[in-house]
Formats: sequence, structure tokens, C-alpha cells
Amino acid sequence: MYDLHSILIQLKKEDTPLHGVMVRCVRCFYQWLDPTLWEGSALFELWAQELELIYGDLRQRLSPNAKTDAGSLGDRFGFDTPPELPRLLQSIQTFYSVLIKLIAWNTLRGATPEPPLTELLSGRAFVNRGIRNFCGDDWYIWPLDVWDPALETQCEELRACLESFDTCPEGSTLSPDSLSRIYETVVPPALRHALGEYYTPGWLAERTLQNAVSASGRQAGDLRFLDPACGSGVFLIQALRMIRADTPQGPPLSDQVTGFDLHPLAVLTAKVNYLAVMARQPLPEAGLFLPIYRYDALNIPILRGDTLVIDTGCGLACDVPLFLCRQAVEMRPDPEEFLSMPEARGLLTSLPPNGRLLLADILLNRIWAFFHQKADIVMGNPPWVNWEYLFPRYRAGSQHLWGEYGLLQVKGPRLGFSKEDVSTLFTCAALDRFLVPGGHLSFILRQATFRSAQNGAGFRRFHLDGPGLDFRVLEVEDLGRIRPFDGICTPVALVLIQRDARHVFPVPYRHWQAKPGFRRAVRSPDATIASVLPFVRMEGGSRLRVGQRSQWTCSSTGRSFRQQSLSGPDRRIHRRGQRRLSVPDSGTDRQYPAGHQSGGKGPPQGPRRYGGAGANLRLSSYSGQRPLPVERPQPCLAAVPPHG
Repeated sequence: MYDLHSILIQLKKEDTPLHGVMVRCVRCFYQWLDPTLWEGSALFELWAQELELIYGDLRQRLSPNAKTDAGSLGDRFGFDTPPELPRLLQSIQTFYSVLIKLIAWNTLRGATPEPPLTELLSGRAFVNRGIRNFCGDDWYIWPLDVWDPALETQCEELRACLESFDTCPEGSTLSPDSLSRIYETVVPPALRHALGEYYTPGWLAERTLQNAVSASGRQAGDLRFLDPACGSGVFLIQALRMIRADTPQGPPLSDQVTGFDLHPLAVLTAKVNYLAVMARQPLPEAGLFLPIYRYDALNIPILRGDTLVIDTGCGLACDVPLFLCRQAVEMRPDPEEFLSMPEARGLLTSLPPNGRLLLADILLNRIWAFFHQKADIVMGNPPWVNWEYLFPRYRAGSQHLWGEYGLLQVKGPRLGFSKEDVSTLFTCAALDRFLVPGGHLSFILRQATFRSAQNGAGFRRFHLDGPGLDFRVLEVEDLGRIRPFDGICTPVALVLIQRDARHVFPVPYRHWQAKPGFRRAVRSPDATIASVLPFVRMEGGSRLRVGQRSQWTCSSTGRSFRQQSLSGPDRRIHRRGQRRLSVPDSGTDRQYPAGHQSGGKGPPQGPRRYGGAGANLRLSSYSGQRPLPVERPQPCLAAVPPHG
């Protein structure tokens, strides 16, 4: 098994063989991604549409005004002149895709002969080993369409270079942060920060899951888990490990731990992490289906009669008959098998063969995710992005949900200027769509959800109007003082919520305070929550609501106080022996208890990682305006049997 820590070190150092291979691969991919070579290609037009959905306007996001210096980035990869940054990003991501597919094959190859690179990159080698839904057709297999000697030579050079890292014994444990750190090394920080890409450390994901499992009162092996914005899969790895600890004699159910994400590279990374954990024991004889899907948790398909309306995310909207969806759920075909079904032969016929397979893979992922069973625990780190900064097409597709859930305090023509954060909407959608009644949600959220007078007022009603469900915040762990994400100063908190429960105050609220040695502990490649907590001091308290929908205030540790009568524009809470905490009526989220430091600048504002009869399919340019359904878009579980 490859030593991923040594791979990471060599990728960082410019004078190492692996770094040199990376530079040559990226330059080679960049040359082949010349727009003049792909002019008129439907496939590349669709890729550009999806990148726009994920990142917004790439040229604007990566412009010099965004503090991205094309010259210095070009120097890193050996360019004589400053490169086009969107094209450079595609080249780097293509290299990363090839790299982690080689790493994935190394985790399970055993005595199997090395397959040709074309079979490995296309995913056929994994299908032959019984691994399904791993890396079929995606945007990053474009080199196979040209596959000239120069491309083949660079990819073979990368595979040969990686063989020198095959030093770990079989069955070694993969750190949940390893692939995330590799991605953060391959993609320069200037690009990642401009695009708003950050990943959750493994020890923090572990704590998030511990809180939820403890609150459920059940063993992890008896629960179903879902991360609707799974990124690199760090929460999925922690859930699999907790299940393995409870049921060491057998593998988890194939869909007991599930992940969704919109970004194809994030989904691929999560699948490699998932596969690495599962491959530590013999795989099932029937093979392994990886339940991680390219799926937009907000802009989900809509049931309209006997048709499922699916937004592919790349400018195309499709009407798929429900009976065909039922067959896809029951049979779990690959894209080629799906298109060969008699009922699907008329699908996507206007696209070239490789485009048909790629879009079929997207459709299958949307269908599988839509009809997946709800989870007992929903966990994760949803995207943090102000509503006004979302790309217009994406904003239009999810706009109706704000009113449906009763979250908007700004209506009408001012909607586009709302300061609400999309993580609030994401949390409500997860409670509604993905969680069983009485289930638990454990998320990492911005503190503004509870602190700000402008933000989160609709959320702090603890009720979703459309589905008519209540929810209760069980506890909050305030991480504002420790800043767990490198490069992000936005104060965040671990929030534990129970669905279908009336909210009650006070809410247990604990501050994390770093002790000496904390930074060294969290930066260890093998950091776990057990190795981090000795360097944390917990300061307890209870948070109380002040007025209807207002931000919360906090009592002091180990003391109690009586809430005074609150009225007028200058409402205050007085505590014996302490300074006063002002609670403004509106206009600011910078009022903190005495001694609390403001987080300063937040993350980059933009979408995160994190757009005839029978089988005929409507294929049209997607305008971004999603029609309001008559019925709420819920899976028809009575019509389609759930997995498992």
C-alpha cells in the first residue's frame, strides 16, 4: 500500500521526483485543453456549465482582483508565460483525478496484474474487481478521447513514480485527512482560497459524529448515516470506523453510510476513502457498490405525475419516466447498461456517445440518491455562502425553498440582497428530506446562525412551515476561540439537532478553549479527537433566547441568573459580578460576551465545493427557473422499494 504521507511530502518539495512528474503532467494536460482543439465540443460545453454551477464565473473568481497571481502560479508549474487560470485549474484537477485513481487501485489490487492505464482511468478495471459506481464516465477522463503518446507517457511516468512509495504493509490504516491534504497540496492555496474550498479535519468530524451517536442512545452499528455535502468523505470514514468498532465481524451494509456532493472530484475522493476502509477486509462475493452520489441536496429532482424531472447540473433538464427510475434503483446498472435498456434507448440521443454515457452517469446518480432511504443520523459541514453571492442560476433553482420553510425575513425585490447564509437553508432541507422522524442532525455551522440579529431569525423559530415539522437544538459547542479551519476566521460551532421535537430553553452551550500544544496536536497527520481533547478546556454555560426570533445570549459558567424584563431599543441582561452583555435590536452580528474576540474576515464568498412516448426525454437548455411543484418533491418509497 502506498505511503500517502511520503507522497504528500514529495508533492510539496520542488526538488523531488514526484513533484517533477506532477509539473510535467499538468503542463501536458494544459496543452491538450487548448480551447481551439475542443471548439464546438458538446462535452466541453457541458463541463463548462457544471463548473459554472459549482464555482460561479471562474474567470471572475480567478481574476487578479481576487488576489490570484497567474504569473506565480505559472512559475510553480514551469510555464514561460502566465497561464489562463480556469484552464490551469482543469489541468490540475485532471492530474489529481489520475493520481487518486492510481492510489485507489493500489489499496485493493492484491495479486491482480496491473491493468492498462486506459482501463484503470475509465473505471473498467474496478468493475472487473467487483467495484461498482466508482469512477465511470466523468469530465476528467477526457484524456482517453485523445490518448496520444505524450499523454500516455506522462501518466505511465506517474504510475512508475508511485511504485517507489509502495512501502506500507497490506491492511494499513488510511488517515481520513490524507487525500484531503494531497488535494490541498496539488491545488495551490491561491486557487483553493479564491474558490472557497476548505476541508474538515478528521478529528473534528469524529467529534461531530460522537455527539450524534451519543444522543441517539443506540450503537453505531444499528444506525444509518448520511452526509449530504460529503466533500472528501471525512465524515463517511469516521462513520464506517464507528460501525466497524461495534460490528468487527462483518462489513457494514452496502448503503448504511451514504454521501452526496455536487462536485465530481469531491465524490471521487470520497469513494477512494470509502474503498480504502472497506478493502481492509475481504470484499463481499457479490461485489461492492459505493453509495456515494453526485447529487445536489438543495436542487433535487421533482416528482411530477409519473415522471421525475432531473436537473443534470450542466445546463440540461431531463424528464425520466418513473418506471425507468424504478428499474435503475432495483438493478443498479452502469451507464452503458442503463442506456441499453429498451425503455432508455431514446435517451440523450442528441449527444455524442461519450456525452451520452457521461450524462447517463449523472442521471443514475440523481435517481439513486433521490430514492435512497432516510438516515438516522445526518452529519457534515454544509457550504457557508451568503445567499446574495450564489451564482444566479443556482440561486433561482432553490429560491422557492426559503419561502416554503418560512426562513426569509427579506421578501420581494430585495430577496437577492438577503444576507442569509445558504448553510441555514441546507440544514433545514436536510432535516426535511434526509432524516427519519426523531433522527439527529449534527452539523458544523456558522455562529451567526444563533448570534446575528440579521441572520437566522427564521431558523430560530425551530419550525419548518412547508413540511410542518418542529426541531430542537440539543446542544452547541462553540469553536470560535480555537479556529479549527486553517485560513478561515469565521466563528463556527458544532450544533446537534433532533427532528420532530419541540424546542426548549436553556440549551447546553460549551466553549472550546485551546490549551498550550493545541495547534501541534491538531496538525498531526494522525490527529484524533482523543489526541486533541487533552489540549482543550471546555467552558460550560447555557444559552437563552431574548425576544421573538432574536439572537441568543449566554449565562456564565457555573452560575445562574434571572432574566430581567427586556423592552425598548437598548435591551440588556445584567449579571452579578460581570460586565453587561448588550443585545442589539438589529444591524450587527459583532456583539459578543465580554472577552470574546471577533473572527475577522470570513471565508471567500462563493459556492463551495462545494447546476415520443414512454422513454423519451426532454432535453433542453436549462434556464435556472425551477417550476414550483404542486406536491412537495419527496421520494415515492411506496412505488420503489428502498435499498438494503
